[in-house]
Amino acid sequence: MSSDACPVLSALVETWGHALLDADREVLLGPYDERIAAAPPGPADARALMALDWLVRECAPAWLHHAGGRDQARKLTRLTSVDGDPARTRAAIDAALRSASRLSDGADDRSRDAGFAAANASGARAAAVAAAKGDSPLATVAAAVATACAEAAAAAARWDRDLSPVLLRTQGSALDLLDAMIELE
Repeated sequence: MSSDACPVLSALVETWGHALLDADREVLLGPYDERIAAAPPGPADARALMALDWLVRECAPAWLHHAGGRDQARKLTRLTSVDGDPARTRAAIDAALRSASRLSDGADDRSRDAGFAAANASGARAAAVAAAKGDSPLATVAAAVATACAEAAAAAARWDRDLSPVLLRTQGSALDLLDAMIELE
């Protein structure tokens, strides 16, 4: 990645790339190298907010819903924007974190490993790292939201639910996010 590249885009792609298998990394992220290098670095804070918004309103709800936390998933999905009402967003995030933690209680090491790997491969941790590059007051909770994704995925693995449908859906959604972030000027 060029040193002139947007730090948010670089953080997203580098962190996500580390969570993927080599073959997956090349297929999913390989086509983005040139586009990211050519993207204007200027709107980093807006991109960071986009990453946080995706993490809170798309990624976390997908994993929570799959693990059985449908009410909390709906509450996160219904947020209009993570930046519109920070107090309301923070309350919804805190409730989702508690729900994910409850759902994953009793998960064994195998389930936890599978859940954390799937959530990270979906782009959750990468979005949290990218969001932390911005100046939103909610950026500090991004890592906790990524952990909630992983806890929910661990809960789903605990109940032997197939994680691949959510993984594929969130990866596709994360690629759409990446496209939108690159296009931002």
